[in-house]
Amino acid sequence: MWYGVDLHIHTVLSACADWEMTPKNIVKKAKEVGLKIIAITDHNTTKNVKPCIKLGEREGILVIPGIEIQTQEEVHIIALFPSERNAKEFERWLQDRLPKAKNDEDLFGIQVVVDEEDNVIEIDERLLQTSAKASVEEIALKARDYEGIAYPAHMDREFGSIISVLGFIPPEFPFKVGELSYHADLILFLEKHPELKDYVILISSDAHFLSSIKGARTVVDLVEISPASLIKAIQDKRRVKTCLS
Repeated sequence: MWYGVDLHIHTVLSACADWEMTPKNIVKKAKEVGLKIIAITDHNTTKNVKPCIKLGEREGILVIPGIEIQTQEEVHIIALFPSERNAKEFERWLQDRLPKAKNDEDLFGIQVVVDEEDNVIEIDERLLQTSAKASVEEIALKARDYEGIAYPAHMDREFGSIISVLGFIPPEFPFKVGELSYHADLILFLEKHPELKDYVILISSDAHFLSSIKGARTVVDLVEISPASLIKAIQDKRRVKTCLS
């Protein structure tokens, strides 16, 4: 069965996200626009994944544990995992590769950890919007160690995308999946980058505001509704369809 997905959404724990991006609001908005599966992908942390998962279970929305990493090359990578536990184990590995610096709230914004009722339980003072001391390839291989998948985010952008930073995607990199921004033109992108024609292309919102969470531009065929099934499906081009506009 085919399900609409958005696999790149930030919460108030991402310093650049709006205050309205709380678990309750995100799950409610996802349901309103007809999404069946979403991924929570805050910058270099998973602390707000758990309340989103629990709220999603109540509302019939599958929430995939995820994280957005900025590599040492300054490439943005999305990593998805089959369970919160796997995501947390990956996060512990990642934390050892992040600088021990304090967040500049005036420059970046406040990083807020909340519960299922959107109550503030912690202000994370770590600098999370920063590069890890790990390469693109290392991140992808480590995500696989935790039964997850990692792939390039918003490949069409001029900032933070693997193409804008490296100029191309080295063929030896351990993924054949990539993401485009919500308003990207898939046909024009593939005309410009024919070397990626065999990639599975996902289109996600990278939402930092509720208004950015819209109807799905990617649908995925799942045998069962679970994170593990989703991770397996998005590696099979036959099981992913992308709306052209």
